[in-house]
Amino acid sequence: MSGAASPARPVRRVVAHLSDPHVLWAPGRRPPWWTFLNKRVLGGLNLLLKRRHPVAQFEAALDDIAADPPDALVVTGDLSNLAYAAEFERARDLLLGCGVPPERVVVIPGNHDAYTRGSVRRRAFERGLAPFLAAEPVRWPRFLLLDEILLAATSSAVPTPWFTAYGRLGAEQLEALREGLAAPATARVVLVHHPPLQANGRPDHRWRGNRDGARLLELCHEAGVDLLLCGHTHRRFQYRTPEGLRIVCAGSVTQPPRALGEAGTYHRYIFEGGRPTAIETRAFDPERRAFCAYEGIVLGAGAS
Repeated sequence: MSGAASPARPVRRVVAHLSDPHVLWAPGRRPPWWTFLNKRVLGGLNLLLKRRHPVAQFEAALDDIAADPPDALVVTGDLSNLAYAAEFERARDLLLGCGVPPERVVVIPGNHDAYTRGSVRRRAFERGLAPFLAAEPVRWPRFLLLDEILLAATSSAVPTPWFTAYGRLGAEQLEALREGLAAPATARVVLVHHPPLQANGRPDHRWRGNRDGARLLELCHEAGVDLLLCGHTHRRFQYRTPEGLRIVCAGSVTQPPRALGEAGTYHRYIFEGGRPTAIETRAFDPERRAFCAYEGIVLGAGAS
């Protein structure tokens, strides 16, 4: 007796997204004191007074990822605190143990990764995170095609004056992004550190926002981008534009939470048949000292 063949189930893919780990140099690798005699003195004082972003919390997130490895991992910037080589090297070593092959780990720089002009000139980010960048010199944007899912990685990281933290992509990168997004794909995902809009639907202050945010939004709407994943703002948020673009900030994975879900989060995006169908938030539990499932959002059919 023969029956009709069951329809094939759509291919399921998972993309994990974390941001702003702000990895500090390892014990015994403190940089010389004279290297703080520039803009880094502000960041150094902030570290001394607030002692935020424990590396152990980043390790807990990577352990959680390794326990159920996604098909790809994206990190939307601020891997370092002050753009020291020792910080990038420590972040690299930790990421290499997350259970995701290096060619499926996508990293982009944030403003802290371009903290000084000297660190940019020395290509500290590119050299420290070379296993995930594949080629030198690194040119932005970079693209990864995961089956029918196109991941477009951009860089809004530029050295900025004291007391500022804004980002900029530039006309050349935006044009290259427009061309790259025209490639055949079922879903398009753009990665940027500085969000073009905040949770309230408005741009951030000029001193810390994305100065090419309006053009980036316009380009994403034209290309039919489904998700725009970002960092910079240490509290997670989602905002959906009237045109249907979903902007998702994962928050800082190492921001210590006072309560479960309030901070210390990362996301897992579920794709079925190439389309985004759900977003799961994983949150650091300060009692268990581990990440756990916190919230799930189901995206409607065809939702972006």
